[in-house]
This record gives sequence, structure tokens and C-alpha cells, in this order.
Amino acid sequence: MKPVFSFFLGMFAAAETILLWVILSNGFNIEFLTSTVSAFLVGGLTFFGIKLYSDRKFLKKNKLTRKEYVYIQKNLTEAKRKISRLQKAFFFCQDDGCF
Repeated sequence: MKPVFSFFLGMFAAAETILLWVILSNGFNIEFLTSTVSAFLVGGLTFFGIKLYSDRKFLKKNKLTRKEYVYIQKNLTEAKRKISRLQKAFFFCQDDGCF
């Protein structure tokens, strides 16, 4: 999931949770603990539901399975670490005059 979309999704879920808590506690005079738990459950379900839907949509669009996506991400992470090590070795050698 794109980081910007994830950020706005989290902000939407947080705003929804706060608004629902205010409505439940003040509008319906439901006790504090019940309204808090209900608001957090609805906010969490909204966040994770939309996240799951968008992840599935992304995988379907790119014709990937979840297992393939995880494999690709793992290989990209490993490649980034190797590139970083190579760059450090190159810059170290450059300063010492290895060439």
C-alpha cells in the first residue's frame, strides 16, 4: 500500500473513531467505557477493512498472489541491504585511494 494512502486512511479512521465516541458518549448518553470500546472497534474495523480491500485490489490488478508479493518484497529488502553495503565499500575505498 502506498504510504500516503495509508496515512490518510489512518487519519480517516482516527477522525471517525473520535467522532463516533463523541456521538455515543454525549448524544446517546452511553457510559464512557462502552462508548470508547465501541468507537475503537468501529475505527479498527474500518481501517483494516479498507486496507485489506485495497491490498487485494492491488494484488489483483498486478496479477499476483499474496505469497508472490511477499517473496518479491523480501528479495527487494535483501537487495537494498546489499546495495547499501556495496556503496559503503565503494565510498570507503574511494577515500583511501583503493583504485
